[in-house]
Amino acid sequence: MAYEAGRIASVKGNVIKIDHPTNSDQPSTLLSAAVAASGTALTVLDSTGFADKDIALLGSVGSEGTEIKQESGAPGSATSITVAAVSFAHAIDTPVTKVLFNQVEISGALKSSDTPTLIATVDLKVDASETTYVVSGTTYPFYFVRYYNSLATTPYYGAYSDAVDYTDYSDNTVRAVKIRALDMTNEEIGEIITNDFLNRMLFQSRRDVHNSLKRWSFREQFGYDAGNLTEGDYKITLPTDMQDRYTNKNLPGVRIGTEWNLKWLTKREWDMELEGTAITTLASSYTVADAEITLTDSHDFDDDGSFQIAGDSGAYSANARGTGKLTMSTDCDDNHTAGVNVFQNVSMGTPQYYTIIEGELLFWPPVDDSFEGRNIWLDYYKTVVAVDSDADEFDEPNYDMYVHYLAWAIKKKKKPELGMNDIDYMEYTRLKKQLIEKEITGQEISLEPSIEHLD
Repeated sequence: MAYEAGRIASVKGNVIKIDHPTNSDQPSTLLSAAVAASGTALTVLDSTGFADKDIALLGSVGSEGTEIKQESGAPGSATSITVAAVSFAHAIDTPVTKVLFNQVEISGALKSSDTPTLIATVDLKVDASETTYVVSGTTYPFYFVRYYNSLATTPYYGAYSDAVDYTDYSDNTVRAVKIRALDMTNEEIGEIITNDFLNRMLFQSRRDVHNSLKRWSFREQFGYDAGNLTEGDYKITLPTDMQDRYTNKNLPGVRIGTEWNLKWLTKREWDMELEGTAITTLASSYTVADAEITLTDSHDFDDDGSFQIAGDSGAYSANARGTGKLTMSTDCDDNHTAGVNVFQNVSMGTPQYYTIIEGELLFWPPVDDSFEGRNIWLDYYKTVVAVDSDADEFDEPNYDMYVHYLAWAIKKKKKPELGMNDIDYMEYTRLKKQLIEKEITGQEISLEPSIEHLD
């Protein structure tokens, strides 16, 4: 199970403020009877989901008197939970929520890519909106945090946060945009306006902007090294961040080594180019002198004949299509491992064509040994990806528009009837239009006449 990553709210010099973990998906109930300070028996509406050694949060995060206590023993009944003695009295209807962490670990590093060095592990200050820690010893240029459950039978950690510079989040980060929107609306992250809500709204607005144009210059990924080729290769998996991985609309260039761009073929043209060629992979490793070679699928191979594996070849006298086994009549020159490409009726050489099928880029013919170790280069346009960290940076040159969208979304969360005539939504729309106009007017159009009779 992957546990929630830590989140740093802000860093100002040696003062680190840490967001509390998200508890919205954990079991929760209410006190059906008040409990006095030092009490251990909680009478609740429903104890479903609570168990021995769990951590219970009594109260609402950020409210005075809210505290964390560990359960001792399984719930006594459907309406009772036993915990360590509470420090404060809690009234009827006080929320009781299961939480996964009771502490946070603070670490530092000289570089954001370095392994974090532990500074301290402290209790979460759940009676405040954030847990604040002041570094009194060695300070670092970068800080990390991760949540910790020290009370579990087997203690465990959440994932590390992204590194945050001691000068705080940059203006173009997700966190900075969230804070500006919260400040504009005089709101704060809590039970209603959660980090998850803000992230969803932010992704929603970014998708809206992204879909306003087919291609954005700031999402160009030209000269991308998609890997090194081995003799006999004819396909690669396209990058996961490519916009529309099922057509060539956002793939203007594909090159092998120092060769010129390959020519795009439609699926029909591709099928015509490969007519008569059988392709599969080796199902299990082959060793020279083996009596049989086993293919993943031999149905399209001839009853007898020859095959190619990279620059090697072999011949067979029988094809057992049900098992994929070919009876060898002429050994290959080399041993081959499972998974390598196996062909029949193919001439390897310099790739000339490519197509895309279900997220894979296929090129033809397969490369011969002159391309061993060469790069395959892609020019493509990236899609917009969901943020998963407050330290993520926007690639959009104008991210101010998202401040206004989030401000509108926050207000609409509190007031659902709020429409698109809200001043913040209108400002978001204006800035989005401005970004589109700059992108369009910044494009150059080049016309090259074709006058064949002068050639």
